[in-house]
Amino acid sequence: MMGHYYRLGVGVAESNVKAVQWYKEAAEQQEAEAQYHLGSMIQKGRGVAQNYEEAMQWWTSAAEQGQVEAQYMLGESYYCGNGVVQSDAEAARWCKMSAENGDSDAQNMLGCMYFSGRGMAQSNTDAVWWYKKAADKKDKNAQYSLGLMYFGGRGVAQDYVAAVRFFRKSADQGDADAQHKLGTMYASGRGVAKNDVVASEWYRQAAEQGHQDAKHSLEWAFMNGCGVPKSYTEAAR
Repeated sequence: MMGHYYRLGVGVAESNVKAVQWYKEAAEQQEAEAQYHLGSMIQKGRGVAQNYEEAMQWWTSAAEQGQVEAQYMLGESYYCGNGVVQSDAEAARWCKMSAENGDSDAQNMLGCMYFSGRGMAQSNTDAVWWYKKAADKKDKNAQYSLGLMYFGGRGVAQDYVAAVRFFRKSADQGDADAQHKLGTMYASGRGVAKNDVVASEWYRQAAEQGHQDAKHSLEWAFMNGCGVPKSYTEAAR
């Protein structure tokens, strides 16, 4: 699809304007993938004036043809009220459609909706089920959420070892929340052998991403010499 080539600069000079032109030509021929990408370009204002309402129109056309990414974007848009009247029911409908078609972002979001009870009856069991589907596809947000479910015994039997396993999967992909939580697991010895040195290293990784709780945890570690050399200078950084 020529739109891809111009959007990514593959074999041609990168041009969002030309990408939009090619996507629109294909979209008007009812090509679902082009409709999805055209909607995304319009939603972001890339190569064309930003217009959430028009983006929704193209995503709807693509989603009705079964384009899973467009289905997810519709669900997210209804969830947040972007370009459309906010509706948890519509968010759940489109998210579930996309999730059942295998989109990991939608599976994670559906897990969140079951957990919070937005757009559907609250169910920790169903939340865990969808988090697992997304986590199996290496979705770091779902892995972190699944770790929290095991940590709190929500929808599954409480299992600190399993919690650590999923926190680590997410942390290894750079999720700051998971990195901090994994640090606390090492600091407390829950689900893993207590190790203040390793705990501090995970705090550091999260803190370097701006995670405020991790910064506080690392500050405490330096002030008390817990897993790191005691240093008030480092604590104050």
